[in-house]
Amino acid sequence: MSNSSRGVDNRQPSLFEDPALDAPQSGCFASPVMGDLNRSRAIRVAISDALEKARKIFNKDRLTVAFEMSRLLGRDITKTMIDAWASEEKAAWRLPLEVATAFCVATMDWSIFEILLQPIGKRLADVNEVSISRFGEINLQMKKLKSERRQLEKVLEKQTLSKKTA
Repeated sequence: MSNSSRGVDNRQPSLFEDPALDAPQSGCFASPVMGDLNRSRAIRVAISDALEKARKIFNKDRLTVAFEMSRLLGRDITKTMIDAWASEEKAAWRLPLEVATAFCVATMDWSIFEILLQPIGKRLADVNEVSISRFGEINLQMKKLKSERRQLEKVLEKQTLSKKTA
């Protein structure tokens, strides 16, 4: 049976589309359909890409990444484990969530978390982005409070004037 007779599997990411454009806008979250949150293939690709980037940019091979992860976690992580997490053929081997942060620190790549957050309309933010966002929230609250204060001042003025004329 050829691939064309089976149809297209809509759950499989396309190499020709930008998944960021498909993300829900303004933090809204549409109810997922079956398979939408299965990110295992995308995570394996991200692991491979992060390892390749670490090798090219930071001159870190898989053995070095394994050593750094072991040091960060206080337990042994081997190159064989990393190879299995990146392998399409070893679907039973998955990167444990408690190990993912150490992997990201060792490779200086956070795309695993971005992949997990994307389908629910969320994204990673660094400390600076969080501070800017909080600053904006506080400014918005202050504007609302100033507006409410002006309205209360007008009400109090009317009440004071009505008492004086009575």
